[in-house]
Amino acid sequence: PPPAQAPPIPTHKTATDARGRPLATPAVRGLIKSHGLDISALVGTGRDGRVTKEDVLLHVASPPGGAREPPRAAPQEPAAGERVEPVRGYMRTMIKTMQAQAQIPHMGLSDEYEVDEAVGLRAALLPAAQREGVKLSHMPLIVKALSIALLDHPEVNARLSADQSSVVYPSHHNVGIAIETERGLVVPNIKGVEGLTLVEIAKEMERLVALAREQKLGGDDLKGGTVTVSNIGAIGGTYASPILMPNESVIIALGAIAKLPRYDEGGNLVPRMVMKVSYSADHRLLQGSVLARFSNRVKELLQDPRLMLVHMR
Repeated sequence: PPPAQAPPIPTHKTATDARGRPLATPAVRGLIKSHGLDISALVGTGRDGRVTKEDVLLHVASPPGGAREPPRAAPQEPAAGERVEPVRGYMRTMIKTMQAQAQIPHMGLSDEYEVDEAVGLRAALLPAAQREGVKLSHMPLIVKALSIALLDHPEVNARLSADQSSVVYPSHHNVGIAIETERGLVVPNIKGVEGLTLVEIAKEMERLVALAREQKLGGDDLKGGTVTVSNIGAIGGTYASPILMPNESVIIALGAIAKLPRYDEGGNLVPRMVMKVSYSADHRLLQGSVLARFSNRVKELLQDPRLMLVHMR
């Protein structure tokens, strides 16, 4: 017997009005316009060949000839009375960095730490720090706690190689500190935190802040970071969604330390010094469970800073 004939492939003919324009409802035409499409390029599959919403969305998802670049808004010229300033310095660098980092799949985690003991320890150490010529804030304690937690979780200190074929584990903890300046945000890093004392961390922070405010940071200060801390609480706020720095897998944003009511183990309402924290991590490299365990270790160290003594130099 003769071979069976393949059934004809159904075709659709887009309906047009008296002037030859494809038929579509005003809502569909608005959707077409929002995607920057030419209605004549669409195939209508609706009643009587009309272009439907589904036709538009299908075209956007699978455009003929491959992926289509999304429409870009036309540049807006400054209006009369608007001040225009050139982008330069740290701001220009940060704009490029953040645009690149936004392509990385971020994973977030937020928590709150009761830091009464850390606050008390810092107050007790103030006189000794002053004798060393340094003003001790809470940041050196937090930076040191992060470094100790990294000893238990080295994968958090790691990064993907440039070709994403391997994982690189740095031998040092270089903790970046986000610093606000008149020319934008800059993130130098404290090198080798795992081998520094609290006073040494505080002195290095003071050096970096002074150079950043004077626009005099050197290239070495800005390179080689492995994790970053952003202290938004110094200005105000609780939680944040920080963006990763290049070649890093974790960034932590610190909220303000505030006295808040909390229940103790006996069910009694008591005042506690609470710091809210927000982590962002490279989800290509780290799972949520890994980030949660790392955060729990940092919390443990800050809630009982005596545990940090065995790692102090």
